[in-house]
Amino acid sequence: VPQDMQEFADFMRFQTRPSDTGAPAQTLELDNTRALVSEQLANQFGLASGSTITLRDFDDKEASFEVGGAMENYVYHYIYLSPSAFTEGFKQAFEPNQLVGIFAPGHTRLPTAIEQHGIVTSVTYSQDNADTFANTLNALQYVVLVLIVSAAALVFVVLFSLTTINLEERSRELASLEVLGFYDRELAAYIYRESFILTTAGIALGLGLGVLLERYIITTMEIDVFMFSRDLLWPSFVLSALLTAVFALAVNLFMYRSITSINMVSSLKNVE
Repeated sequence: VPQDMQEFADFMRFQTRPSDTGAPAQTLELDNTRALVSEQLANQFGLASGSTITLRDFDDKEASFEVGGAMENYVYHYIYLSPSAFTEGFKQAFEPNQLVGIFAPGHTRLPTAIEQHGIVTSVTYSQDNADTFANTLNALQYVVLVLIVSAAALVFVVLFSLTTINLEERSRELASLEVLGFYDRELAAYIYRESFILTTAGIALGLGLGVLLERYIITTMEIDVFMFSRDLLWPSFVLSALLTAVFALAVNLFMYRSITSINMVSSLKNVE
């Protein structure tokens, strides 16, 4: 509950999270009757604008408030009320019990004497929360690396198996083309076209399904006090497509010798 809502705007910006469709964030107003809740808290309790939430203070007094909106917030949970809304709901005068401040340039911590003063029960630094959150995100880099390596292995195994089966099933046809005078690069291109079509279709389908998979993974990995960003930037799509194409190209180059070294005599003797 901010003592001065105008000054509190220097510390906190009340807005919704930009939508997945690209719609910009909308400013939320902390009025004299309704409460604003952080987004993940709203998701956990099924709250939306117009819902009712019941709060309990340290004296076990309860008061119900209408929810004015879910605000963008990623670390911990918060519920914001105006002083008049608090006074009206709990039927008691509002008395602030915390100080919020921004350090001057060049300062990052409070003096030890202030932290150890008798009236100070705890000190929380936003940078510490940000560092904790950053460490959590850094740990996810290893998960991303494992997924990329696994995807590369999957591409290799699938394309290698398909190309090998293709060569075995169509060895007589390929040998006939070679006898007719096809160069090695033309013979390889005959097989590569199919791999190219499969890779292109896989990229298009994978990017679409990848969006749904990303949403599921992000919401599954979230813990109670953290919310991850749902944003998907265009470089992610470009890199995914390029990596898949590079993996497929590596398989095709690896299979080039197998394509161009078909035994024409034995292949043409086979009975289809």
